[in-house]
Amino acid sequence: MSTSKRLRVLWLCSWYPSEVDPFSGDFIQRQAEAVSSYADIHVLHAIGSPVRPRFFLSKENRHQGLQEWVAYYPTGRSFQRWISPIRWLQVMWRLVRHYQAAYGLPDLVHVQIPFKSGLIARYLHARYGSRYVVTEHWGIYNDQSADRFAKRSFLFQQITRLGFEKAALSLSVSTYQSRQLHTFLGPVAARTIHNVVNTRFFHPIERTIRPYTFLHVSDWSVNKNPEGIVRAFSRLHLEFPDTRLALVGGKGVRGEVIRQWVQLHAGNIQCEGEIPYETVAIRMQQADCLVLNSFMENSPCVIGEALCVGLSVIATEVGGVAELMDPDCSLLIPAGDDLALYKAMKEVVQNCEGFGREAVALRAQARFSYETVGQQLYQAYRDVLG
Repeated sequence: MSTSKRLRVLWLCSWYPSEVDPFSGDFIQRQAEAVSSYADIHVLHAIGSPVRPRFFLSKENRHQGLQEWVAYYPTGRSFQRWISPIRWLQVMWRLVRHYQAAYGLPDLVHVQIPFKSGLIARYLHARYGSRYVVTEHWGIYNDQSADRFAKRSFLFQQITRLGFEKAALSLSVSTYQSRQLHTFLGPVAARTIHNVVNTRFFHPIERTIRPYTFLHVSDWSVNKNPEGIVRAFSRLHLEFPDTRLALVGGKGVRGEVIRQWVQLHAGNIQCEGEIPYETVAIRMQQADCLVLNSFMENSPCVIGEALCVGLSVIATEVGGVAELMDPDCSLLIPAGDDLALYKAMKEVVQNCEGFGREAVALRAQARFSYETVGQQLYQAYRDVLG
């Protein structure tokens, strides 16, 4: 293979943003954007749509080096939902054939989430000798997960292993995840490449005088434990009235539950639903400390984003969280411990001028930027191809 031409890498994505769910796998899309500066990336993704009456293919040249093909198939009727896994496989294979007709075989295949998409890569490997790498983002390999891998059906486990075991390289966003995948899916050469942060949006700005603001960004699910944050902050607010808590990202029934919960507690607490990625950056620039109170995590994007803005971070010591933290401005606490969270929040308020936001942001940007992660992914591709 000539070193003068750009690599052509086919991405098979089980998760990816779409009109059905614009936030699903948005971190995968950012990885694709990052590495597309160094290689030509072609994304294939299929998803069932309750509003599309027939097959529909959306093609988008997101920017130079990145093409996205997102195919929709109908799932509005009950029988269509029942056969959705079969339809997904048919549609994905149709996209692969379409890609082959237009471009031939890729230099490399990159599977994002081996369940389902790994089957396509495994076939291409067996049929054409196509080498592939795998990135697994799913948190089901964490023992604290209610729907953990060990409790999944035999069929689910086997399909996932089939897509994983012939990969030339496993690219995980945390070393913790790499170890878990080795335990559950088998030994595959592994490398850790963190989630990427778009530093065009996530960067520090000049501070203005304002109440000290804690920020929590998530879907407000039970796993994220926002109730514990509200309880700890309500206690803190009695001692430090000039503090504020902003909860961002809640939706659906769970969002309403937390809003009602907030009304029962004292304190200066604001709630905001789902917001665009760029607006998350603005909310972080208006805050002082990110709080992540999860029972289970893999490698949450919000920590890297907060550090790139220069925030303090309080987070539970679960999954790969400790790998992301900056020791100069971060505190780890046990999961589910309201008292430890209250003490950590009190500590950062009392020492809010004890670290340099700009220095924290520079260190984080060197780890999580598009340039850094894009180069790491590209180098992994080159290493696999020899």
